[in-house]
Amino acid sequence: MSNTIYEDKYFVAINKAPGVVADNVNFPGLYLIHRLDKDTSGVLLLAKDQSYLDRFQSLFKNRTIKKTYLGLFFGHVLDKGKNGFIEAPIKRIPNFREKFGVVANGRPSQTAFKVLRYFKYKGIDLSLVEVYPLTGRTHQIRVHFTYRHHPVVGDRIYGPARLNDEVLSPRQFLHAKAIAFRHPYTGEVLRIEAALPEDLRSFLKIIERFSG
Repeated sequence: MSNTIYEDKYFVAINKAPGVVADNVNFPGLYLIHRLDKDTSGVLLLAKDQSYLDRFQSLFKNRTIKKTYLGLFFGHVLDKGKNGFIEAPIKRIPNFREKFGVVANGRPSQTAFKVLRYFKYKGIDLSLVEVYPLTGRTHQIRVHFTYRHHPVVGDRIYGPARLNDEVLSPRQFLHAKAIAFRHPYTGEVLRIEAALPEDLRSFLKIIERFSG
C-alpha cells in the first residue's frame, strides 16, 4: 500500500507501492508531477492544485531534480571500477506498444550509475546498483541496462525468461529510492527518501544469504 512520506501545502510525496498504476484515478484530488512504471516502487510526487503542477513539472523539464534508483541487474555491470555512464537514444519499438529500445533516431537519454555490490546466486552473477537517470524517458533505466546486456532482475518485458525463472524475484527489482530538489515555492532544498519495500527487502536478504 502506498504511504505518504512528505507533505506540505503545495505537494505530497508518497512511497508508491508496486502494482499501482500512476494516474489521477489512483490518487483522486491530486495531480501527477511525474510517473513511475506500474511495477516500480518508490518516491512519487503529486501536486495539490492544478496551479502548482507546472512549477513542479518544470523541475523535471529543466533537469534540476536529482533522482536516485536502486536496482538489481543480471551480470557484472562493470568489469572494472564502480561508476559508469550510459548515453543512448530511446524510442518506442514499432508494433510493440509497451516496449522501448535504443534506436538511432530516438530521444537523447543519459543514465549515470554506481555499483554497490556483486552477488552470485544459483550460479548467476547479479549487481546491486544505484542509478541516477539524467533524463526521464519511459522505461529509461530498464532499456539502457538491457542495451548493455544487464537487464533488471524480474523484468518480464526486457529480461531473459530463463534467468528470471531461476532467480524468481517477486517483481522487477527497481525502486525509486530518493528525489532531491529546491522547492519551487519555499526555496528549501529537499531530499525525500522512500524505504525499500518489504518484498524487495526480503528478496535481497535471500540473495545475500545464499550468495557465494
